[in-house]
Amino acid sequence: MATNEGNPFNPKGTPTERRASLERIKEFSPTFKTANLAALDKAAFETVEKAVIREARGNLRNSGRLFEFIERDRTGREISRFEGDPGAWMKPFQAAPVAIRFNRNVGTHKETIRVPDGKHAGIVGGPAK
Repeated sequence: MATNEGNPFNPKGTPTERRASLERIKEFSPTFKTANLAALDKAAFETVEKAVIREARGNLRNSGRLFEFIERDRTGREISRFEGDPGAWMKPFQAAPVAIRFNRNVGTHKETIRVPDGKHAGIVGGPAK
């Protein structure tokens, strides 16, 4: 069985560990962003914990951040799990979007290629010879 080392999305462990884990993601929960989790009793904390996790999961998808959670399985191996915005790690590997419009009436109009920053590259005339 895997043990939890501060993964707020998988609430297990001692109450102190759970509160510390929840502190890491409560900033992504608009409702409980400024809440004092240490002042809550056990029943209230469990209710707040579920709400914070639900809100944070929804807001982390587009946060631009990725959180690593390390868990140990019963043999002691460390397993890294990630939650958050997939774009946080994929963006450096993605090509810039390019939209191209082809002019079917070659030679009569200027063909335009749009690049992401709004500049234009014009191609005049027919195909290269």
